[in-house]
Amino acid sequence: MATELVDYSFSRPDLAQVKAAGVTGVIRYLTGSGKGLTTGEIQRIRAAGLSLTLVYETTGRTAKGGRSAGVADGQAALSALRTLGLPRSVVYFAVDYDLQPGEYGLLDAYLDGIASVLGKQCTGVYAGYGPCAHAMSRGYAAWQTYAWSGGKIAPGIRVYQYRNGVAIGGGQVDRDRTSLADYGQVKWNGTAPAPAPAPAASNQLAVDGAGGPATVRRWQQVMGTTIDGIISGQSHPYGSYGWPNLYTVQYGSGGSNLIRAVQRQLGLAQDGSLGPITIRAIQAHLGVAQDASFGPATVRALQQRLNTGRF
Repeated sequence: MATELVDYSFSRPDLAQVKAAGVTGVIRYLTGSGKGLTTGEIQRIRAAGLSLTLVYETTGRTAKGGRSAGVADGQAALSALRTLGLPRSVVYFAVDYDLQPGEYGLLDAYLDGIASVLGKQCTGVYAGYGPCAHAMSRGYAAWQTYAWSGGKIAPGIRVYQYRNGVAIGGGQVDRDRTSLADYGQVKWNGTAPAPAPAPAASNQLAVDGAGGPATVRRWQQVMGTTIDGIISGQSHPYGSYGWPNLYTVQYGSGGSNLIRAVQRQLGLAQDGSLGPITIRAIQAHLGVAQDASFGPATVRALQQRLNTGRF
């Protein structure tokens, strides 16, 4: 018999009404400005008699950062579990775009990096059909979305997201279902997670051209801004302009304080937008070709500069 679940981010539906609609559990983000779990919400979920399943997302494309991005996301998720007082649980890490077979090597490295922190038994992926099937072949849990799935459902998935944007309990939710008794939900009597591993003795970034959260955190540290590993508030959707090797750029408005600090140093207008003028100025500053595309050569030059403790 199928069990109905819902997931949501910024919406906060009335949980009693969610329960009354025949839903037995919710899937919620561990972290995120305005969308992350709080201890109060956890208490309300439990009081409503709903299960809780966890998802983590720096950005939907962070898997492109490979192993170093996975380690950083795993550490952030583990820290959130500890902060929220949650037991060690499966966490589904969001791959929120149409990841192609040619990128499975990056997905493998990303999930392996997470598993090095959380353990393989607690590492899952949220994605379309192909990435889910591939991840499961390597022993990882999968929550599949109907998006990018071509109507196919991978055998062995734990949860299937089958519809988006449904109004329930005064909020907008996505609908999910499972036929499993154990689909990765939090076990309230589980053991607390161990402390996050201490950082490696070396403080050097890998000069690999992959602009994941570790690179962005170092950049933020050097520039003296908030350190969260995200370049936020950018006005272009993922992949539409100029950031092929920056994997934590977040679509939105208002710009990024990191980019404002960079623009200030380079003598540019400080709008916080990582657009073509700013990218070319960064490339000129780093001594690479000024093509307005934050590709691997630009990221490698940035990583080399940050490893000296400066931009």
